[in-house]
Amino acid sequence: MRIGVGLLWHDGGGIPWPLLVINLLGSFAIGIVGVLWGGHAGWWPLLGPGLLGGFTTFSGIAAMTWTTSASLGASLAVLGVTLVACTVAARAGVRIGELMRQAS
Repeated sequence: MRIGVGLLWHDGGGIPWPLLVINLLGSFAIGIVGVLWGGHAGWWPLLGPGLLGGFTTFSGIAAMTWTTSASLGASLAVLGVTLVACTVAARAGVRIGELMRQAS
């Protein structure tokens, strides 16, 4: 799916917006999955670090200075924004997961 998003939404070699969106969605989903299935030894490794960990790619952000035309400053800014935004997205996922668990 990550490759598909990258093919459909080309970033032009600058700031990798598709990668940021993928990491935000993956972090949000990891928050939900962590609440709903984090205590299940069989499901959490498969869904959390396995499926969703493979979906997100923070290594792509870390390698930006070698893979894009972005400057070092832009690369560091994207890295900082990604870390903060994905932490917020994961926390939002945790909250949604808690609400889903309470509703059931």
